[in-house]
Amino acid sequence: MQAAAHILESEGLSACSTNAVARKAGVSIGSLYQYFPSKDAISRALILEQTTALVEDAEKIDLEQGGRKAL
Repeated sequence: MQAAAHILESEGLSACSTNAVARKAGVSIGSLYQYFPSKDAISRALILEQTTALVEDAEKIDLEQGGRKAL
């Protein structure tokens, strides 16, 4: 997942293939496919990870502080 995120951030979506992710992660393509059967599966996992982190951060906001202090 970290390898895919790095490729997406530094090179963009078009460069983020399963082969590129496997190469960046230092694993065989077969090993990658055991966890992620496609590029879309990697993307979904990254979206879920980031969305979960965002929701967790939002749940920590103390709304009683109001506005800028809450954020």
